Amino acid sequence: MKITDSDFKVWNPRQYLVEYFPPNVDAEPIVRFCVEESYKLPPKASVIDVGCGPTVCYWLSVAPRTQQLFLSDYLESNLVEQKKWVNQTADCYDWSSYTRLILQYEGLKDVSAGRVMEREKQARQKVSGYYACDINEKNPLGELRQFDAVISLCVADSITDSKTVWERYMHNIFSLIRPGGLFIGAAMRNCTHYDIEQVQYPAANVNEDDFRKLMLDYGFEPNSLRIKIDQESHPMDHQKQKTQLRAEYDEIVLASGVLCS
Repeated sequence: MKITDSDFKVWNPRQYLVEYFPPNVDAEPIVRFCVEESYKLPPKASVIDVGCGPTVCYWLSVAPRTQQLFLSDYLESNLVEQKKWVNQTADCYDWSSYTRLILQYEGLKDVSAGRVMEREKQARQKVSGYYACDINEKNPLGELRQFDAVISLCVADSITDSKTVWERYMHNIFSLIRPGGLFIGAAMRNCTHYDIEQVQYPAANVNEDDFRKLMLDYGFEPNSLRIKIDQESHPMDHQKQKTQLRAEYDEIVLASGVLCS
């Protein structure tokens, strides 16, 4: 089953998490990149995750260095999944192995269950609100607001098969960054589609050169750009799942930069 760019009625947040964020991970390159880039945030930063989906581990990676953290998505079902975790409902998804990984990326060698729980408690306290968000609109949040940092990870590239549309979506996302603010992003590299069970979703087939040109044209400081390629990473004991993903893409583009003041 192949869906169009705008038809995500069949989207199942929990199935996405089960397939793409299994437990017992030993590496996650986007999480590692977010941790590294989070040290560039100013004190008391306001941060928004644009197109957060049902994924907690990305914004959790930057939470310690924020004062206010906002979650936004087009689909209410994704925000419902986020709220389950923030509110610690009985059926919330378990992100503890990713929290452990975040602490390890921060330099902790022996991460106890207590440290994991404390970090997750701290992250929940940073969540300051939720937004309905449509990156097809010039004002994605429906109100004029800018943030010290915007993270948007595998979002604009994963809802269209058009590179031109991807560029427009990214411009709308960039509009939420205040002058001098930070962007942290990622995309599936050279990927034209991705599958969840029997459903095929579109992808924009972008690469590192597309990101560099996009960010320079928009007005990011050239010397601030950090654009790299990394391997898609899933646990080695989920080899079948890893093979399935690698049939669609096996690398990701990671990008960050500071918007000119």
